[in-house]
Amino acid sequence: MSEGIVKRLDLKGEVCPVPVMKVRDKLKEMAPGEILEVICDCPPSKRNLQRFAEKEGHEIIGLVEDGAVFKMRIKKCEKKEISS
Repeated sequence: MSEGIVKRLDLKGEVCPVPVMKVRDKLKEMAPGEILEVICDCPPSKRNLQRFAEKEGHEIIGLVEDGAVFKMRIKKCEKKEISS
């Protein structure tokens, strides 16, 4: 996890669905290529954030667990356009 951190969200103490909603809102403010580090201690949020990032086309570039706390780095990617 050596990329530069552009933004950081400390969501310790927050429970689902709040972490996913706050990450979604923060990523909307960021430019493609920027990195968001999320710090959280809600076990279901780890998988929910991974699913959210995958669904939205963002890349998980790092995940470190330290006891009950995890740090996840998400690289914002271009929004995929769906052609009709």
